[in-house]
Amino acid sequence: GKEILKLVRGAGWRNVERCGKDEKVRRVHIHVMALVKLGERRATWEVLQGLDSDIPFSLQLLKAELLADAPEPHGGKINSQQALYQLLHSIPPSSPALLGRRRRAISLKISNSHMALNQTSCALKTLHEICEEYPADIPIHHHYCCLLMQTGHIESARAVYDKICKLPPSAPKQQAITTLKGMLAICNGKFDHADQCFNGPDLVSMNNKAVCAVYSEHIPDGIKIMESALRANPQDLTEVMYANLGILYEMQSKDANDRKQMLRAVATAYKGADFARGQQAGTTGEARNV
Repeated sequence: GKEILKLVRGAGWRNVERCGKDEKVRRVHIHVMALVKLGERRATWEVLQGLDSDIPFSLQLLKAELLADAPEPHGGKINSQQALYQLLHSIPPSSPALLGRRRRAISLKISNSHMALNQTSCALKTLHEICEEYPADIPIHHHYCCLLMQTGHIESARAVYDKICKLPPSAPKQQAITTLKGMLAICNGKFDHADQCFNGPDLVSMNNKAVCAVYSEHIPDGIKIMESALRANPQDLTEVMYANLGILYEMQSKDANDRKQMLRAVATAYKGADFARGQQAGTTGEARNV
């Protein structure tokens, strides 16, 4: 129905709108995308596993990625990574624009796969190569810059940030510059400066703003920021945000366990039981920016 289609559009999956002539493919897209939004990764993989090999590229990519959650011996992170590489090397000839979009999409997944296997150098190499191949692609450079900061390569991250600054003006460029500028400020301990860069209403901006509050020793403010953002956009909850809010509860709240249970209930309702089971809110560690 219309509500499901809105759900799919909200996740950025517009393929379903292009499959009107094939009702079977259209139904599969709706089913799969609904499961994705519900966070049911294993169930999504089982649906995809039952399809033949002649499926749209977006579903091939999703199937290879979700293989990481499938049971062994055929599933698992290593098998998922191999499937992603096979998909990368089997992209059929097409227009340069379409070929480029697919190569960039797969490369991002491969980089994430390397990180899941603690293969940091391989993840960075994958993103570096795709950035060199597509020097004007802002999302790829943004992702690469974030990963460099996450892995402690601050000077290299600044160099990528400088490259983004030199690209032609655009709304995505301005958004990337603002976010990365704040994240670089966090890395350099300039939390007051960083805080001014995170004024967007989205959960990512609010998470980073909360991190600034925590490192400025304003933990109650950090909790209020995160809870307010979560109430407004619970469907955008990520693993990092889930862990961060749990950590803040442990640091500040006397009723930490009760609040963590409520957080888990929200995660289950909006991200699915697989998400809630796979994450631990409030494990020992530091709050992280996204």
